Amino acid sequence: RGAAIHRAGRALQAGGVPVAAASAYLPRYRLLAHEEVPGTPLRALRGGPAFARGARAAGAALARLHAGQPVSGLPRHGWPQEAAALAASASTVSVLCPGLTAEAAELAERIVQALGRIPPALRTLHGDFYDDQVLVAGDGAVLIDLDGMRLGHPLLDVGNFLAHLAASGEGDAGREAFLDGYGEVPAQHAGTFEAAALLQLAVGPFRRLEPGWPDEVERRLRLAASRLGGTPRARAHRVDPALPQLAALRDPALVGEVLGDVYGRPVEVTDLAVVRHKLGRRCTLRYDVRVGRGRPERLFAKTFASERGPRVYKAVSAIAAARACGDAALPEPIAYVRPHKLLLQHA
Repeated sequence: RGAAIHRAGRALQAGGVPVAAASAYLPRYRLLAHEEVPGTPLRALRGGPAFARGARAAGAALARLHAGQPVSGLPRHGWPQEAAALAASASTVSVLCPGLTAEAAELAERIVQALGRIPPALRTLHGDFYDDQVLVAGDGAVLIDLDGMRLGHPLLDVGNFLAHLAASGEGDAGREAFLDGYGEVPAQHAGTFEAAALLQLAVGPFRRLEPGWPDEVERRLRLAASRLGGTPRARAHRVDPALPQLAALRDPALVGEVLGDVYGRPVEVTDLAVVRHKLGRRCTLRYDVRVGRGRPERLFAKTFASERGPRVYKAVSAIAAARACGDAALPEPIAYVRPHKLLLQHA
């Protein structure tokens, strides 16, 4: 990915975004070189009086990144991708702390529902922005470590920064200063994106094998719920902790985006239904869709709690290609969408 990051970094530099200048990329060694930038990592200022001033400068620098023209060629991170990341985090929490399984799954579903009510946007994102990804000097700031650049909603970066501050226990002064530097952000939206990032940060203490990591995983999960706020909406279905991806797969707009990536064309989901749901194991759904300007068609999809989906897809693809059932009707496989553990077939 080094060459793409180099091109994007040069484009940002040319657009006046305060980033460490990408001076060269050496393909033979996959080596990306940057010019040295003076400054102090903002994280090193935590707990001191200079942190708030640095956080304000970091917010302003991030706003300049988001205000520019989107850089072409970067991967897209929309609501389906964020929903898949949230589902994966909830699943990991359930493995690490089984007592938190239901709580994590319900939180992931509430966040996905909240994100689905926010219009998507495509801006150039840092991709992993927090206070260790920016150097400050005086009243200025420079963004570094652009390895995760992508296109998506700008508040994904904002939420990630706020979540790192909350997880670290840094006071509200840095949070308010950062938001002041960035510009106006609706409080409800800020809370939604912060909750999403906190859920994904919940497994961090285990990854670093911190002492007492189970308690910290639980604390971050509860912190995410508090940032999301409000009361859970009444739902017509039961949350399946083993299938947190169902939150996205029951949403017509999100499913349309997922299918659009599969078909390479716009897809409208006109109707969907849960056909069969085996709690803790798998769920079969029916989608009525219109692909591009084509005729309406019906698809069936099966999502799994386990990792057996790729094996099932390989098997049904081989059976269909070999016409192993002769002239008997056989549902033709379309694709396996790994982030959502989703096997798609024609009716």
